[in-house]
Amino acid sequence: MGKPFIPENTLQSYQHAYKLGAKWVDMDLSITSDGVVVIYHDFTVKNIPVWNMTFNQFKSKVKFPTVFEAVLNEADQHINFAVEIKYPSIDEIKSENLGSAPNLKDFVKKVIDIVKNKKGGNREVTFNSFEPDALVYIKKIAPHFNIFFDTEGLPNKFTDPRRNSLEEAIQFCLENDLQGIVTDTETITSNALQHTMTVHSQGLGLMLYFYRSFSKKTDYVEEITKFDCVGIDAIVVEDIPMALKILKNITSCTYNDNYTE
Repeated sequence: MGKPFIPENTLQSYQHAYKLGAKWVDMDLSITSDGVVVIYHDFTVKNIPVWNMTFNQFKSKVKFPTVFEAVLNEADQHINFAVEIKYPSIDEIKSENLGSAPNLKDFVKKVIDIVKNKKGGNREVTFNSFEPDALVYIKKIAPHFNIFFDTEGLPNKFTDPRRNSLEEAIQFCLENDLQGIVTDTETITSNALQHTMTVHSQGLGLMLYFYRSFSKKTDYVEEITKFDCVGIDAIVVEDIPMALKILKNITSCTYNDNYTE
């Protein structure tokens, strides 16, 4: 028999990740036109922006619709949440033909209110987003939360210069008293040690998404080992058991060309 199917972005998937050993789970939030905050990765469902449909319409189009507030209150209280505010840039509105975006402040405030009013427990919640202004507003209305800036660090990709380099991301975090940066492995894989030291030297944390699929297990082992050895603060992975096994088996680190080229 194969592994049981557990749909992503559901209460069951987060509970399962915790049982496998994950300390945190990450989730992307969007909001429907009638103000329901849902966990959903993309901007659109069948080419319709999430914020342009009611929750009932969203439910009819998504196989496993998940309401953020329900998961927040029902998940094991030992599971910590890394919450991404999913909000399109001007460039993404144009390139993906989204037409418009939801009201940013209303969306963020709704999320913050849900978290503040959550049922008991000691769950930690952090916030991150690719949209800088979302993070600025979170800092304004809920400064006690840890807040991280997502960046791809790709030059000239976005109209907003804050999104176009690791250096800009660092500056943005420092100017707004944020706690750190979230990026993917490809952004810093070249000169990984130097990039990590640069971020840490400014008193910021650095987390990595492992977006890439690896053709060989040895490649996966090498990548996780490399980033653990250069001092990355956290990694976001899909294969939790394998990642934990790799981390457990790291006994020493050598900074050679494989780690810094």
